[in-house]
Amino acid sequence: MKQKGVGWWCRGLGGGVGGWVVVSGVGWWCRGLGGGVGGWVVVSGVGWWCQGLGGGVRGWVVVSGVGWWCWGLGGGVRSWGEVLGVGAWCQGLGGGVRGWVLVSGVGWWCQGLGRGVRFN
Repeated sequence: MKQKGVGWWCRGLGGGVGGWVVVSGVGWWCRGLGGGVGGWVVVSGVGWWCQGLGGGVRGWVVVSGVGWWCWGLGGGVRSWGEVLGVGAWCQGLGGGVRGWVLVSGVGWWCQGLGRGVRFN
């Protein structure tokens, strides 16, 4: 699904995952989430990455621009913390997912990642 404003989509998270693709604007992608994960790569603009999502996860690091992070995705995930700018968080990713909530700026959310992805 293409998200208004940001321009990315996710196919089948949690059940036969295909991956994330940025259509426009942000410039990152991830292929094969949840099964043989390769990792996230920022092509331009945002400057963060994650290696090995879904199998031996290391974590997210914001290099520049956005300012949020998450450590230990896929293995005992606790939450996303906003350092600056975006204002989004997720509680319990990787075990009993609750969802994404955007506080300000971008205006998107996802409820129930890992079982029936929804967008607004």
